Amino acid sequence: MLQIEDLQIDYSKNCESNLRNKMLSVKNVDDLAKLLNKTAIDLNYLATNPSNYKTFQLKKKKGGFREIDMPENTLKYLQKTLNLYFQSVYLPLKSEASHGFIFNPKKRFRSIQTKLQKRQIAIVESDNIICNIKTNAEKHCNQKYVLNIDLKDFFTSISVHQIFKLFRGPIFNFDENVSSVLALLVTYKKRLPQGAPTSPILSNLICINLDENIEKYCKVRNINFTRYADDLTFSSDELISKEIIDDIQWIIQSHQFEVQPKKLRLISQKGRQTVTGLVVNKKVNVSRAYYKKLRAILHDCEKNGIENAFIKHYKNQESPNLNNFIQKIEGMLHFIAHIKGHENRNVVFMKVKFEAIFNK
Repeated sequence: MLQIEDLQIDYSKNCESNLRNKMLSVKNVDDLAKLLNKTAIDLNYLATNPSNYKTFQLKKKKGGFREIDMPENTLKYLQKTLNLYFQSVYLPLKSEASHGFIFNPKKRFRSIQTKLQKRQIAIVESDNIICNIKTNAEKHCNQKYVLNIDLKDFFTSISVHQIFKLFRGPIFNFDENVSSVLALLVTYKKRLPQGAPTSPILSNLICINLDENIEKYCKVRNINFTRYADDLTFSSDELISKEIIDDIQWIIQSHQFEVQPKKLRLISQKGRQTVTGLVVNKKVNVSRAYYKKLRAILHDCEKNGIENAFIKHYKNQESPNLNNFIQKIEGMLHFIAHIKGHENRNVVFMKVKFEAIFNK
């Protein structure tokens, strides 16, 4: 199996286009197998064996469950390799509006190597991200109106037939056999699985025309538009009318996606305007509730001990784990630092407190 480390050696001698050229030069299944350091028999087995996935449910924050289809390790590592190739193909094609699940493959190689040497994985991982929820939210700061639209069942609404057409189409231009094998390698139950490493980037590739059409529509109306996966955001200093909202929904539906009616929100500057969880009324910021939650957790850890704080704040979690609790705190701290700045006075204060608590 092709390992990330092997790609790093090859990639260090070349530029980003090397990955893209290798992917797009595949002419048949044998070429694909060679690219992935597999045999054609191996690829066919992985592509057609449904036992390669484990399905489970995760609780949603606001109630209900989300079904996750997680590939087993061999298929997962293969999909991670494919993800790097797909990213290199998508980068030169991406719309300015697209901000979700996009990284620079060259930096990803460096970060993987660094992850083995550093404990603060979250900080290392963020270094290779080109776009994120902050860049997504920045486009909508200090606007009189912000419109949020969510797409229903985003990954799982993308069918294996759409993925097959993507590989057969002008972006990849693969033959029928290669397109079939790839489509089967990255789908499950005839759709994109939520839980596969390749699903986010493939959804971005599927949405290229959607992004382009909405961008054209918004540009002539002076409306800002960004998309972070299934979260579409629009903002303007002019009222976004019902007619405009209906037009946007029609464009979305024409690309085989469905809008979540309950999550369609138009908010004026008088209310709290949020974009992918970040407040954008004046500048990009984390919500007060999120900030206060971290302060409260650190205070409990300091005053009552880590284990007592763990029991209190993880009491509703399934299969709680103390290490996961500490990693969650560290992740929250890094997230706030990423948004507010690492030199922010409150961030520095919480960093000092974190080190004092967990380095004892």
